Amino acid sequence: MHYVSTATSIQTALEQFRFDWDKLRVSLGGKTPAPQEVIPLIKRIEEFNTTVRGLVEGETKAWVADFQQNLSELEKYCGGTRNGALECPGCAKSSR
Repeated sequence: MHYVSTATSIQTALEQFRFDWDKLRVSLGGKTPAPQEVIPLIKRIEEFNTTVRGLVEGETKAWVADFQQNLSELEKYCGGTRNGALECPGCAKSSR
């Protein structure tokens, strides 16, 4: 369920970015920004990108940890592997 939390956090970051972006655009007064005025715009894009990337990386790490934990539990339940195939209680055993 943490993916729902991550999605909500990304949505919140996007909404904040949009508000901040509008404030930055208003401060330009509708004119094309001079080179020094572009820097805060780029900085805000960079901050948003860093925030989203951090959220996605955190979610990916959590997913990997969950997957590895579940795989470990499955291997314990099934008694490990034999010839690369899991042998689970109640599963048909392969003939040799």
